[in-house]
Amino acid sequence: MAAANGRIRCFTCNKEKATSKCAGCLKDFCYNHLGDHRQQLAIHLDEIEVQRDLFRQTLTEQATDPQTHPLIEEIEQWKNDSIDKIHKTAEELKQILFEHTSRHTHQLEGKLNTLTNQIRECREENDIMETDLSRWQNELTELNEQLIKPQNITIQYDSTPLVTNIHIADTSSLNNSNDGKTTARIVQKPYVNQENQAVNFHLSKALSWLLRHAVTQEGIQYQYDGYVFVEDVLRHSTFSNKYTIQDIRQCVETNEKQRFVLKTDQRTGKEMIRAQPRQ
Repeated sequence: MAAANGRIRCFTCNKEKATSKCAGCLKDFCYNHLGDHRQQLAIHLDEIEVQRDLFRQTLTEQATDPQTHPLIEEIEQWKNDSIDKIHKTAEELKQILFEHTSRHTHQLEGKLNTLTNQIRECREENDIMETDLSRWQNELTELNEQLIKPQNITIQYDSTPLVTNIHIADTSSLNNSNDGKTTARIVQKPYVNQENQAVNFHLSKALSWLLRHAVTQEGIQYQYDGYVFVEDVLRHSTFSNKYTIQDIRQCVETNEKQRFVLKTDQRTGKEMIRAQPRQ
């Protein structure tokens, strides 16, 4: 408020003097302190320019290397926590499985020893019959199947995921719908059916055993280049009534190590499969 003599109190020194009003903050300053006020504004402007330069540097770094984005660190933390949780659970399950498979292997060794003694006795006595050979062949096939797919040991998947899924939600104005409401654009990795994973795992093991070690022994005929007909594989007792041609196709397509190759026989139109040569 102006005094009777027309002077106004300076905001800085609080003395009644001739003043000038700052158009920005609308405060009155005497001429001694008006320069100080202007200098403070200039210093503040310098600070803002420094912050701007730092932000430009950060923006340039992020544009050049997206890995520097702060949210990447959060995703990396989620990844590491998830890996630790999965690793810990996997190790615990392995120990449990080792205990079960040890007992199972011991049982198979007992059956194999019995079979070995029968074969040795037959050879020593020179008493070989077709029925014995057929029975022993079937027993060996059954033992191999029990080793690959033990009937009393399975892996079951819980409906509740071990790791919490995360996703990216973009609620920027660029994604506004026609009614003016902001919608979220979700980017999320598709869910992988765990039951199919289990089927693929067991099927891959069985195919590896058959195609790499037991085609001839199991009475399956090679065609050419190491291929066999898929229908012959599906007739085998290990695969019959357990797997379909769709299961085999999916197993081949999703196998990360690309262990198998499918092709169509030009002469018959039948699908064929073989194991990839080891690198």
